Amino acid sequence: MATTESNARFGNIAWVVAFGLASSSWCLSASAKLGPTFDETYYVMIGLDNWRTGSPNQAMSAGVMPLPTDVQTLPIYLSECYRGRPYDPIADMPEVLPWARIASLIFWWALLIYAFRWGAAFGGRWGGRWATAFVATDPNFLGHAALAATDIAMTATVLIAVYHFYAGRERGPWMRVVLPGVLYGVALSAKASSLPFVPMLFTVVGMHKLLVAGSIPRPTRQIWATIRAWRTATRRLRWDLCYTFGIAIAWVLLYTGSDWKPEPQFAAWAPTLAPGTGRDILVWLAEHGTAGFPNALEGLGRQVKHGTYGNGGVFFCGRRYDQPQWAYYPVTLAMKLPDSTFVLLAFAALFYRSLRRSPTAWVVLILLLFSLTTRVQTGVRIVFPLVAFLHITLGIALASAEPATIRRRLAFALGFAAIVYSAGLSLSSWPDGIRFMNQTWGGPDRGAALLADSNYDWGQGLPELQEWHAANGEPVLFIWFYGSDPRQILPPFRHLAIHNLPDNSEAAVRSIVGEGYLSVSVSLLNACPDRRPQTLKTIEWLKSLTPAARTRTAFIYKLK
Repeated sequence: MATTESNARFGNIAWVVAFGLASSSWCLSASAKLGPTFDETYYVMIGLDNWRTGSPNQAMSAGVMPLPTDVQTLPIYLSECYRGRPYDPIADMPEVLPWARIASLIFWWALLIYAFRWGAAFGGRWGGRWATAFVATDPNFLGHAALAATDIAMTATVLIAVYHFYAGRERGPWMRVVLPGVLYGVALSAKASSLPFVPMLFTVVGMHKLLVAGSIPRPTRQIWATIRAWRTATRRLRWDLCYTFGIAIAWVLLYTGSDWKPEPQFAAWAPTLAPGTGRDILVWLAEHGTAGFPNALEGLGRQVKHGTYGNGGVFFCGRRYDQPQWAYYPVTLAMKLPDSTFVLLAFAALFYRSLRRSPTAWVVLILLLFSLTTRVQTGVRIVFPLVAFLHITLGIALASAEPATIRRRLAFALGFAAIVYSAGLSLSSWPDGIRFMNQTWGGPDRGAALLADSNYDWGQGLPELQEWHAANGEPVLFIWFYGSDPRQILPPFRHLAIHNLPDNSEAAVRSIVGEGYLSVSVSLLNACPDRRPQTLKTIEWLKSLTPAARTRTAFIYKLK
């Protein structure tokens, strides 16, 4: 018996390590082919600034929580300490970015490990194995795991926090409240969007635990008696949610620290109030009381504001909308998830009704409903926790088939086929997994007409454009580029920000480009933030042209 358990444990470790190494190889090899995405340049800059100054104020002022950037830039900071001179995050970006991306794989491994733990908790060892494999072969996850960004870090830390909250429900206060509270704080330190995610999922899995245990009374016609019974049954859960929230806020305040300076906007606002006791108190707080920990509160506040008002317009399904769309995430998920995921989902829905007893299925449903109200619509990466829990739930479903039955054999056949198929999609999508679109919607090449930003063109394409330039005789090449890659202003490129030109008409653009070529990023053709009529007219003119060539993320035009 002990030998069997030992062999199973060894098999589990080998499975996770194998998929971890294979997926990490995909990420590292892909990373060498991709330029810095829109956010990465800034993340490297603020991460290094944090290490050098000891203050994350620059990050907090932009609403960026510091844990991922701290981890990603630590090797770079140690290297510059060793060599005795600082890196220039702009000029040295090709040298330092690979190290940031390697360090970011720490979060990727944490995600794979906790996908296994979630799956194994409700589906045994094969539930964990399927869950790990489905996550590790998803092209969307791989595309973002290859980057020094924050979304994989947020997803991993959310899974970890919710797992330990669920696992500790019947244990003492340290495991039931303190550890989940600290882990919630870690998730907040990774990304401020964890602020609503984690308490919502704590509530979901906590209620699931109570319902499965039979602690929640059935509704009766005596409404007030039912409400009182529910209040009694959920009393400890409600207090635990309050405690974990308080611990999380305390943790993130301690982690981010302070530069011991008053919060500037609050300090400027307080003196403008009408004279009186209230004004005097607020002025004193502005000068003293808020000096202790302004950084984390400022970052969280900016994210709350961003989440409330959204990111303005959004492009999906080939059309740009001026306001957030409720269907954005369901439709985007339908485009971006591997086709095999939907086959497994149909199989699970048909044969495994008992799956409702798994809290991960509840989590998927709640996160899907929550996505309908999410106003920040900048790519499927925002709902990565939903995608991770979906893969975990499907793994549990496959593992739930009764042993020695036809259904069990069918489940295993489907599971292995899904892994092979998804791995094949990932290989065909290499090195640009963020461009992935499933075959039902036409594949990645079709994505240029349907999606933009971090769903497709996030500014990662300059290395490929440079290869095209070298392979085609090094012609004069103007670029209208979406992204923050510093190389866009360096030879061999001639930077041409058409949206900033005083005259950006067709004639003016033709005159500037002359006999050269013009490369235009997909995201600018589809979702240019400049909505002036003349800019839109120029974009429509460019779309009417037949490109002379194209890369994965840009169209190249010969205008004369």
